[in-house]
Amino acid sequence: MIAQPCWFGRGRQRRYTIGHEVGHWTLHSEAARSGTLSLFDGQRVLCRERSPHPAERQAEKFAAAPLMPREQLLGLPPTSPWRGWQPVYMLSDRFVVTPTAMAVRLEELDWMHRDAEGIPNSGPKVTPGQQSLFP
Repeated sequence: MIAQPCWFGRGRQRRYTIGHEVGHWTLHSEAARSGTLSLFDGQRVLCRERSPHPAERQAEKFAAAPLMPREQLLGLPPTSPWRGWQPVYMLSDRFVVTPTAMAVRLEELDWMHRDAEGIPNSGPKVTPGQQSLFP
């Protein structure tokens, strides 16, 4: 049997998780030790997927930047409007990350948004009632 490289399956998640946790250590360990950043809210740990907590968002950005650099992503998503997971999966394979991590990175760059059904769509999310200056 041929051993699969670490980036198959859970390895993709591991890469992002390690970057995320290194981000917490780099950005928040001093604040956590000094007590100015509480990692616990009662009995709940604040580390939750898609958490709006600023410390979580910072750690996500810290992990995403070296794994999916903006400069290397430039020009890779389809240039015409697109909908669906296929472009996200293609990019996640290229950068050896999970599709969820890639979707978060594309959203952060305003190159993608998810519609009401959670399906990826190209471009930033348009606020209802707001029109584009350029059709």
